[in-house]
Amino acid sequence: MEDPFDAAQSSPLRCRRPRGAGLAARRRGRRGAATFLEGRAAAAPGRRGCRDVLPLRRRIRRRWLGARPRGEAGDGQGLQGRKPAARDAGLPQEPARPAALSRGADARRDGQGAGADRGREGAAVRGGEDGAGVSLSPFAQHGFSVRLEWGLAAIERLGPDADCIVVVDVMSFSTCVSIAVDRGAIVHPYPWKNESAQRYAEARGAEVASGRQRFARGWSLSPQSMLAAHQGLRLVLPSPNGSACAYRAKALGKAVYCAGLRNLRATAAACASHARVLVVPCGERWPGDAGLRPSLEDHVAAGGIVSALGRADASPEARAAALAYEGLGAQRARVLAECGSAVELRERGFADDVALCLQEDASRIACRLEGDRFVAEPQPQG
Repeated sequence: MEDPFDAAQSSPLRCRRPRGAGLAARRRGRRGAATFLEGRAAAAPGRRGCRDVLPLRRRIRRRWLGARPRGEAGDGQGLQGRKPAARDAGLPQEPARPAALSRGADARRDGQGAGADRGREGAAVRGGEDGAGVSLSPFAQHGFSVRLEWGLAAIERLGPDADCIVVVDVMSFSTCVSIAVDRGAIVHPYPWKNESAQRYAEARGAEVASGRQRFARGWSLSPQSMLAAHQGLRLVLPSPNGSACAYRAKALGKAVYCAGLRNLRATAAACASHARVLVVPCGERWPGDAGLRPSLEDHVAAGGIVSALGRADASPEARAAALAYEGLGAQRARVLAECGSAVELRERGFADDVALCLQEDASRIACRLEGDRFVAEPQPQG
């Protein structure tokens, strides 16, 4: 007897066989499906095109696979991922897992037990399964006194296990903070550039800096604008990178510093007394996207802090950044002046900002977060 599915394939319209329906029908046996189709064809002789076969396939799915009627909300998994229903009792079932494996899977799902600390992006990196808010993820670089990881996620996931957090955003939040603090100003980090920044500033008797604009007046994320900062100035400096990381870090109750190339060694000296140091290069954002773009200037400056700390037990991530800093040597400024972030600023008319950001060790003052503001912490003499 001719297989109705093969007949459909040989038809001029050549309808594609539904993947789930054909496979399941074969598993149940061709005879049942063929009998069903034969009876349907006998009721309407001569109809063998797509308009006849396709409704039959839908009915096969409903009869043999228990598919949902049209218009009923599904679970989004499709036929292949659907859990067996009562009518699927005759289909092959997933083999039972060993008890130990089942317990491990349940523990990972619930965020409990020894299996929870092995998930890549599971609850272990979000909630601190040791009861102290400390990440047990293999990406947490445990066992090293100096660690390095990127962006806001590093603050949230590795920050609770650190004594000191260094936020690095060379172009240009960190540079702006260093220049302003050198001149006696107080800088409040804030992550959002919207109306809430104005309210945040008013509550603290501060002014709000705007985004970097070529012909903007007043304070902005342009380091050139900070050259006019003065003693007693209170400034809210919104930024989605360095400022957002510093704002998040203050909630952890750790020592938080803001560092760039211009106060690199001063910051390293201030962090030397802390047992566990987390260096966070903030990176940039891709244009038109919320994704993190790791930036060369932040990676190199973060490596400079690791190198200046001079500890033998730095993590591999931190050591790699230190090697990048040391390897560039006397060519650092020239190489960084050609990196993507520097090229972008120059194309927008901020070549002077690039020069300020690449000044290395121009300041002897570390910028420490006290409460909700960055203030000066001079380097100890001698």
